[in-house]
Parts: sequence; C-alpha cells; structure tokens
Amino acid sequence: MPEILLIDDDPLFCRQMAAWMQERFPRLRLTTCSDPLKALSLLNEDLALLILDLEMPVLDGQKLLEYAKQQGVDCKRILILSSVGIEGLHQRFAMGECLGVLNKQEPKQWKVLEMILEGLDRKAAAS
Repeated sequence: MPEILLIDDDPLFCRQMAAWMQERFPRLRLTTCSDPLKALSLLNEDLALLILDLEMPVLDGQKLLEYAKQQGVDCKRILILSSVGIEGLHQRFAMGECLGVLNKQEPKQWKVLEMILEGLDRKAAAS
C-alpha cells in the first residue's frame, strides 16, 4: 500500500485531506502530521509521496524539503502546498527541485494533486 505523508501545521486541513483521500483513494495510506518537528522521524525513502505545507512555524516546508532529500526521499515524490501565489512559488523552487508546487486555495490546482493520487492508486491496484 503506497504511503503518503502530509505535513501541515493546520490540523483541520490534515483531517479534511485525510477524509477526502480515504473516500477517494482507499488503497493509499495517508499519514498526517501537524507538527513539523515530529514529522522529521517519519521521513524515509519509502514514501510514495510527501506533501509539505510551505508556511509553518519553527520549521517551514523549504527546510523540510531539504531534510527529506537528505533522508533519501526522491525529489520527484515531494509536493509543496502553499497559500503563496503560484508565481511566487515558482520563483522559490527551481524546476526539478520537487515534483510540483500547488496553491492550496486554487481549486484548479487540486486537479493536479488528484491526478498524482490517481496514478498512485492505479499502481496500488496493479500490485
């Protein structure tokens, strides 16, 4: 079962995401963590997808991205979420630094996340 880790300091967002994913993608296992420091121990090379909130106190998503890569998480399996406009996100993250950057508040961009999860779900179904 593909393991997905969501790190976001908003517990409500984590619960909503978990409920949505459980309903839509029951073959995927989502772990959520609203404390970025506690999440450090959850980062490993076996993650199918790591979803990071960019704006978090103490340890932001950009620092977590670097740490995750040091722990063996493939950059092509890391997705950054933010409230920052998409142009600002593209300026902060170079192409190839991660799988993608999505604005949390833009519904059209959630289609990208849905496509990624559908791909992981198909892969899990084939296993």
